[in-house]
Amino acid sequence: MIKDMAIVDGGKTLITSSYDGTVEEWDAKTGDRRNLQPIMQMPLLPQPNGTENRKINVMTMSRDEKWIAVERG
Repeated sequence: MIKDMAIVDGGKTLITSSYDGTVEEWDAKTGDRRNLQPIMQMPLLPQPNGTENRKINVMTMSRDEKWIAVERG
């Protein structure tokens, strides 16, 4: 399930982050995923209750579209 989205490349590309910790690139016109593998798969984080998760709270792109910043929780 998609949590956050950034529109880049003059509106041609969507970058999404999901609750499962993946960041993916999509073709905005066709809706097809550009790469078969995610751009990023966050590693598991241990939680105080003994569980682990990959959750991304917030994602944003730099103005030059060269960097993706994520906040995890």
